[in-house]
This record gives sequence, C-alpha cells and structure tokens, in this order.
Amino acid sequence: MTKNFLELINEDKIIIPLIQRDYAQGREEEKSKANNFLTSIYNGTKSGLNLDFVYGKVDEKKKEFLPLDGQQRLTTLLLLHWFTSLEDKYLPELNKFSYEVRSSTKDFINKLTQKDIWENFLKKDIKKSIENANWFFLSWKNDPTVVALLNMLDLIEKKFKDVKVEEFNKITFEFLNLNEFNLTNELYVKMNARGKPLTDFENFKSNFEKY
Repeated sequence: MTKNFLELINEDKIIIPLIQRDYAQGREEEKSKANNFLTSIYNGTKSGLNLDFVYGKVDEKKKEFLPLDGQQRLTTLLLLHWFTSLEDKYLPELNKFSYEVRSSTKDFINKLTQKDIWENFLKKDIKKSIENANWFFLSWKNDPTVVALLNMLDLIEKKFKDVKVEEFNKITFEFLNLNEFNLTNELYVKMNARGKPLTDFENFKSNFEKY
C-alpha cells in the first residue's frame, strides 16, 4: 500500500523499537550520503519520489507501528516535516513519533515536537537555537542519535527553507504490515554472533520465502 509520512503517522504512532540501531543518516561521516538523500527528497517534492518498502509490525490495540525496515527514512521525514512546518502550521501528529532505543533520544524528540517548544523556533540557525534552548540538556550531546538529529536538521535548513510541508505529500513509500503475513516475533529477536540484529533484508527474505 502506497503511503506518505503523514498518512502513516495519522493512523498509528511510530515507535522505533529497542532492537534498532541509533539514527545514522545524520552522522558526520555520513554527511555526503545524507546530502545526496536530501537532494533526492528535494527533487521529489517537485516531481514525486517513492522510497521503496517500509515494513514492520502494527499493534492494533495500542495503535503503534514498529518499523523493522525504514527507521532511517522515517526519522529523516519526521525532521523534514518538523522543520518545514516552522513559522506555519503546527503538526500535532509529529508528537506521535518516538524512539525506544535510548530514553534520552525519546525525551529529546518528545520535547522537540511539543507545540510550545515548536513555536519558539524560526527557520534560521536551527541547530544552534536548539542547543541553546533552556530545555536542552547538555548530556544529550552524548547521545549519538540526538547528535545525528541535530546534524541532519542543519543540513535540512540549507536545502529546505523555501519548501512547504505540503510538498512532502509527493514523497511516498510502499507500506507493508508484517502482521498480515502471520510472521512470529522471531523476526524481531534473531541475532547474529555479535549480538546485533540480522540485516532487515535477511530477516524479511527468510520469512517471506517461508510464507
């Protein structure tokens, strides 16, 4: 099913589960790749862009989506929607995005997406403004995901100042709810010898072929 970010998060909370890694797209060493990805997104706001598959489990009772693949893209889309909505219309649904990987990451995103916090920012010097805010804990600079989120916002500011949030409706992905395939929780706990999850594609391919 083809969806865009707002369609997905309007339906369910997006919860990045514990087994996932930190947000990597905003790492300093990934800057070149991040810029290329943002350029593709920027072009896609004009001509349309499909970001391939995003899949995971939906908890129907809690109305939560736990992505198995798509964490990085969804997080970047969150930041893009947050930044481009500044000085315009607040998007309360963005507060339905959360990380379970670290409590500091969860707290930072929760704070960033609150209306009273959002209202205090302009599309200028966004990274510095956040770091200087009175609610920003210095300890958060030790959280690699928070650091990466701030780095990505800095890159976003350089490319998307004149983009309207509505233009991201053209950025879509193919959403796949793995519950529909009756897959077990083993998909979420398979680990390799280093104690890291198998790659998303390895897990998906294995279970999909069984199905």
